[in-house]
Formats: sequence, C-alpha cells, structure tokens
Amino acid sequence: MRRILIGALASAFLGQAAIAADLTPQDFVSKASESGVAEVQLGQLAARKGDAESVRAYGERMVTDHTRANTELEALAGKKNLKVTREPGAAHKRALQELGAKSGKDFDAAFAQQMQKDHAEAVALFTSASNLQDGELSGFAKRTLPVLQEHNEKAKHLGAH
Repeated sequence: MRRILIGALASAFLGQAAIAADLTPQDFVSKASESGVAEVQLGQLAARKGDAESVRAYGERMVTDHTRANTELEALAGKKNLKVTREPGAAHKRALQELGAKSGKDFDAAFAQQMQKDHAEAVALFTSASNLQDGELSGFAKRTLPVLQEHNEKAKHLGAH
C-alpha cells in the first residue's frame, strides 16, 4: 500500500513538473489574459444579475482583482514582446451567454459553479507558471496565486447562500 501511495505521489509530482516544463511564457500570457478578461466580464454580469448580495459582491471583487492583474500582466507582456488575449475564448463566451439567460437563484448557482471551475483552472495554470524560467512572469504568477486561491475558496461557498 505504501509503495502505491509513494508511486502515485511521485507520478503526480512528475506530472506537475511536466506541465510546468511544457508551459511557455507566451502560453501562460495567452491563457492568463484570456481567463482574466473573461473573469472581468463574468464579474460584471454577476454584479448586475446576482440575486444574493454575496454573488453581487463577489462579482465586483472579480472585476477589481482581475482588472488589476490584467493590467499588470499586459504591462509585463508588453515589456517582453508577448501578446495578450483581449477577449474570452469560446468556452467563456458560451458561459457568458448561458449565464446571461439565467436569473435569480438559478443564476447564482450557475455562476458559483462557473467560478469554481474557472478558478480551479486558474490556480493550476498559475501554479505551473510559478515555475517558469522567466523570473518576472514567475514572480507575477506567485504574487497572483494567493488571490486566485482565495477566489476559488470563496466560490465554493457562493452556492451555499
């Protein structure tokens, strides 16, 4: 049993290292900026349409925190001649459209679920990016990661109200 556990932990660690090794600075900037733009738009939607005050407040926080991170990432990317993505990808556009069609408690529940999914993915991306060879991008990822982790935790409790 112990060997199986050790093997599983080693595989997970090596898998995470492989993800980090495959992540290029441009990949990180593209994925992080696309996600960041989407979170601002989703946050704006929640601030307008949220039924519960906690959902509206969380939406406002998404706008504030992700706008700040997007601005910092854009400046950093510009210095490095890397391209940022300025609009949400297809999956986030679909989520925006689907959420836009909901209201009341249905909106709140769907929004909470989307935030949990998005922030779990963001935490994984920024965790990998914290190991990039580029010290400035790695530093940005490390500074931003605690905020994303906090967003992720708060999202888990959004649907409970």
